Amino acid sequence: MAKTDFASVDEYIATHPKEVQAILQRVRNIIRKAVPGAEEVISYRIPAYKLPGGPVLWFAGWKQHYSLYPATDRFVEAFKDDLTPYKLSKGTIRFPLSQPVPVKLIERFAKFRAKEVAKRDPVTYRRVKQNDRQLKRKAMTKMPKLVNRKAQPYVAIRRQVAMREIATVLPPLVNDVFAWLTKKGIRPAGAPFWRYLIIDMKGKLEIDVAVPVAVAPPSGKHIVVDVLPAGLYATMLHTGHPDGLQKVTAELLAWAESRGIGWQMDGGKWGGSCRMVSHRSCIRAGHGKMANRIGVSDDERRGEITNSSEQ
Repeated sequence: MAKTDFASVDEYIATHPKEVQAILQRVRNIIRKAVPGAEEVISYRIPAYKLPGGPVLWFAGWKQHYSLYPATDRFVEAFKDDLTPYKLSKGTIRFPLSQPVPVKLIERFAKFRAKEVAKRDPVTYRRVKQNDRQLKRKAMTKMPKLVNRKAQPYVAIRRQVAMREIATVLPPLVNDVFAWLTKKGIRPAGAPFWRYLIIDMKGKLEIDVAVPVAVAPPSGKHIVVDVLPAGLYATMLHTGHPDGLQKVTAELLAWAESRGIGWQMDGGKWGGSCRMVSHRSCIRAGHGKMANRIGVSDDERRGEITNSSEQ
């Protein structure tokens, strides 16, 4: 099995073929020169660069390309002409290994992201980090329960991602959804959530990064409008770091199976039903933006009772 618990960026780069190492090292040098004050770390098992306001950029090497993250909607709009020769996929910019490294362009990317991050409140960022550490120490999960929910309209950015891409691609999209709502003068009707429409652990997951609203508005260029269906949900409340949600999901499934609870699905898809994680406790980072570190989450699934003692 390939090594994934890297202690440094040097160690990460060294796992690639010699010709790829040279390219990744050049990308690394470009980012460090463009953002000299950034801290270089390993985050989500790939190299990352952080300022006091939050993460600036990640990069990663692959067999045929190397990637930069995150390509937010604002980022893509600002560089839409420059990005034409490259493949954009789910918040990621892919650069072919067979082509020369676009030094000036990557430098501009890094500086643009650094300016975005600098606008955030450093005090808020420190609170997020402190909250993160506290939640890891004080994780708590409540027993599952069944809840009847009304239909809930929402706005979202929809993406297809592989499991390994979720942590880098999806969190920045929450800010983009809130920015769109602010621009339209629409107030959120609750906490943001992720709705899982298709779950394919070996392939792609289709996920809505969403915010509930009181009344469904017209959709936008990058915004979809949909509705969480009304019905009976199995729900489980987890207070703690998001890393614990996979375990929480497994516990919820086991609990449902022990009570004969089945799920309303269509050929393995949740599209006509609902599988969601609601991020109920976040730190607001000003101007309708949400911090990426999440405190309290619900793992919910719309279910139908089959031979359940809950009937």
